[in-house]
Amino acid sequence: MIPRPILFLLSTIFVLFAASQCLGQTPVGPCFASRSTWFADNQHGACMYGTSMGPTGPGTFLIAASSKAVFAASADCGACYEITSVNGTSVTVMVVDECTDPGVCDTSFPHLDLAPQAFNYLQNPSVSGVTDTQARRVACPVNGGIKLAVGTNFFSATEWEILIFNHRTLIRGVSFTYPGQSTPISLPRQTYNYWRYSGPGVTYPVTISVTDINGNVVSFQPLTLTSGLNIENTASPNQFPVPAVYPNSPAGQCPPPLGYNPDGWIYTDQLTKEYNDPALSYINTFQWSDWSYGCTVNWAYTSNPYSGSDCVQANIQGRGGIQIGRATSFAWQGAFTSLQFAIKGDIAFNGMAVFWKGSSKQAAIPVTTSWQLITLDLTADLAAPAQIGGQQAVLVFQNTLGNDAPTIYLDSIRLVPVADSSSSGSPNNNNNPTVATSTATTTSTSGSSTSTSSTSGTPSNNNNNNNNDNNNNNNNPAVVSTATTTTTTTSSSASSSTTSTSGSSSGTQTSENSNTGACSVSLSQVSSGGWSDGPTQYTQWSVTLTNLPQNGKTLTFIDLAPSPSQASSITQFWSVNQSNGNYELPSWITQWGGLSPSQSLNWGYVAKGSEQVNFQITNTQCR
Repeated sequence: MIPRPILFLLSTIFVLFAASQCLGQTPVGPCFASRSTWFADNQHGACMYGTSMGPTGPGTFLIAASSKAVFAASADCGACYEITSVNGTSVTVMVVDECTDPGVCDTSFPHLDLAPQAFNYLQNPSVSGVTDTQARRVACPVNGGIKLAVGTNFFSATEWEILIFNHRTLIRGVSFTYPGQSTPISLPRQTYNYWRYSGPGVTYPVTISVTDINGNVVSFQPLTLTSGLNIENTASPNQFPVPAVYPNSPAGQCPPPLGYNPDGWIYTDQLTKEYNDPALSYINTFQWSDWSYGCTVNWAYTSNPYSGSDCVQANIQGRGGIQIGRATSFAWQGAFTSLQFAIKGDIAFNGMAVFWKGSSKQAAIPVTTSWQLITLDLTADLAAPAQIGGQQAVLVFQNTLGNDAPTIYLDSIRLVPVADSSSSGSPNNNNNPTVATSTATTTSTSGSSTSTSSTSGTPSNNNNNNNNDNNNNNNNPAVVSTATTTTTTTSSSASSSTTSTSGSSSGTQTSENSNTGACSVSLSQVSSGGWSDGPTQYTQWSVTLTNLPQNGKTLTFIDLAPSPSQASSITQFWSVNQSNGNYELPSWITQWGGLSPSQSLNWGYVAKGSEQVNFQITNTQCR
């Protein structure tokens, strides 16, 4: 257990760094387009700083791993970036690691993979685990002087290495002198962020000087190096000065990225990308993608398209569906008014439904043998979720017949921009000179029987330690319905009573045990998708644990015991610790001192089957 004075000090360091979210830091670079995901809280990154609150750590949990091009063989270590999401929220993070995920972090597009504590400032991870961002480098909100640590892997008068950390601006070089050696000797930076000396034996004391990218030099007092030495610079100056503001920097923060294609196209000869720049064509997470299940789809069918050269041809089996999703989500209100698409079939039939996953409405589409241009109001006809995209808002064209449907064709799928709402917004139609806009019947549903596999934001197995846990997954067919569970608990002992209703579109699980000085917490669950792997069905559940404000106490410990008959169904979990089969607060919460009143912890799990796992709260501790 961390002693209270040290815990208070560590919490104070974190609060000082986190305060930068409100105060802002001096921008030292331009705003640039970027992307962010989150990764399991790995505190042993490539910059070799160790644990966040350790002796050489950054002193904050707001940390990041930068992509290969940004990391630049450790040159980006200790850099701070202010990141702004499509929601307009921002967070300042320090680079402590390199992200190396193929196809995501090994490209030239800037990517910052964030610890969950930082990502939560930008995006609800249950909506999507990836978000478009704007970023800029800022002066780091460090406290005190630059620090130096001597490596312990090897040490002698002829060979040693040092780690420089707690610097306000990026380091350009490190050199030293010693008695009889007045010409500075430059130290090469290693890819693991240490500065290494190998040469003739040195005479102590040595004077080590650190130069930042602006040419400012800070020197340590003459010192004798010893293996494991860890000191803070006490000379004057002991820290790099606050740099000048980068020219023409926007006031406040970088403007939020648009987050979507303003033309609204989803499919026009192909599933559209979010960027028109060919150099960015490899960014698969920024495009509409095929997440279909139970059907065979040809996205480049050339015979008699509605417009252009290609259309979509699909053979849907059973209750399968064409699903079109994207890894990132965006708010559509104010930008788009309706969904528009052209559709026809080999034969006329009723039984096609169109809806957004997560919506309470679906539109029944009468399919004919001629192209029809369908326009559906996003609010009145589809009750589209506020955020389109991500895990919870996927566009679905589903066969509701329950048997194999005729072949259908789709083309010119688009979100109609507000500016175009007075016209059809459709492309020139060379193949069908006269096409009438058709309407569809809309029905309300309590829960769709179709869902999608999670893409970015899908938790990785708890044993994976590093970098992006949000890899895109376009192939998992969804088969489960959405469900919500709320639990309210008052407990301070190892017993509680539980009543539950689960496995439906909504349910309530309640556990209570009144006691003097009790903790009051609520536990809510929502299904965020599911898929099948052969005969086995899996469901992903997002859980919110909230320390209720009734007693004004901080929750320092909780023990969540899964129902014995369901415990073995959990295959993955994230953002909680596991001990003896039960689930507890993660270390990064306990290091803060616990959950304050009204504070929540978002965590989750994947379980076999379609039913949620019921948890019994067997122990809580508050102070």
